Amino acid sequence: MVLTERQRKILCAHANGFNLCEVAVDLSYSYVTIRKDVERAKRKLGAFNLAQAVVLAVANGEIVISEDGNTSPIT
Repeated sequence: MVLTERQRKILCAHANGFNLCEVAVDLSYSYVTIRKDVERAKRKLGAFNLAQAVVLAVANGEIVISEDGNTSPIT
């Protein structure tokens, strides 16, 4: 696995419709920490933006989309 567990959680939450401020509150981290994790995840995946990072994470098996359309991290 390329991404950390927190990076996978952030991408899953974003894929499920949460913005990064909401993710920061939910995970009890600062917005700055979440943004840094997003930037690191994008760099690891070779993504240009957050949406592409989510798509690449799904394609690489880092996160999965369930039948109900929600995503979850691979642990």
